[in-house]
Amino acid sequence: AVDPTAEVAYWKENHASQPYQDATRTFADYEPAYRAGVEARNAANPETTSDQAEPTVSAAWAKTKGESRLPWDKARSAAKAAYERIEASGGKV
Repeated sequence: AVDPTAEVAYWKENHASQPYQDATRTFADYEPAYRAGVEARNAANPETTSDQAEPTVSAAWAKTKGESRLPWDKARSAAKAAYERIEASGGKV
């Protein structure tokens, strides 16, 4: 399993350059989405794609978003990016 804290630190450094990033939102708005993506990848079967995991992550967003001001449709890209970064590395980021 990948350490969610280390992954969130990666995204904090790289968030501003992401194409989905909205300059009117802070990293704190996106952080729960990155964390949700990491945690979903850690919990998923290795064969599960981000698209297959998305319904579970989106259903839990209301509980996991904390203070984030993002609705799921705005958080989806960040969660998917975090999930796919781990997926692409074979879980070795």
